[in-house]
Amino acid sequence: MNLAKNRLTQFVMKTSKLCNLRCKYCYEFEELGKNSRMSLEQLKIAYKYIADYYEALDNQDNLNTEIRFIWHGGEPLLIEPSFYWQTFEDQKAIFDGKFEILNMVQTNLTVLGEERIELLKYGFDKVGVSIDIIGGLRVNIAGHDLQSKVLQNMDILNQAGVNFGCITVLTKNNIDKVTKIFNFFKKSQTQFSFLPLFHGAYEDQHQNFELSTQD
Repeated sequence: MNLAKNRLTQFVMKTSKLCNLRCKYCYEFEELGKNSRMSLEQLKIAYKYIADYYEALDNQDNLNTEIRFIWHGGEPLLIEPSFYWQTFEDQKAIFDGKFEILNMVQTNLTVLGEERIELLKYGFDKVGVSIDIIGGLRVNIAGHDLQSKVLQNMDILNQAGVNFGCITVLTKNNIDKVTKIFNFFKKSQTQFSFLPLFHGAYEDQHQNFELSTQD
């Protein structure tokens, strides 16, 4: 498809808040143990509303819309890959070539395996990995840092030819190590962005490691 893109719209898809980590700055922290999730049928309903709305809007103002779905959580890769393959097929049927559709995922990359590697390589259009390199705030339920596992899985993705970028949360715990973090990504030739930490989801959640405007 070669549509001229005049409008970009993004939807953050939180199908589940379940997560195997307990990052101390997560704004979903109090709900990370919930295993309820959206169904494929609920997603189909959402797609239909989105398709109807943007088809009418494109016809009205003679623009072409690119629609991006950013699959988030919780940890999206805790959901079985077959769920995503099916919803991608549902997208094709519902959007029917009328829009350019991109599916992006933001993962902590602590769970992988062959099926998920295939999903990341051939299913999602873009992959983002959350890793702070320095900071010590991304821990599992037992309080253990799983960064070594994430780094190992990043190597596996590289070997499998999966393109990905990274997001690093910038806090008081690592703001003085910005150069070291930058050099890590430069050496590994990995695109990355910093996400400065400000207010939390509830009072005092980020106390002691949130950044001020001056920081």
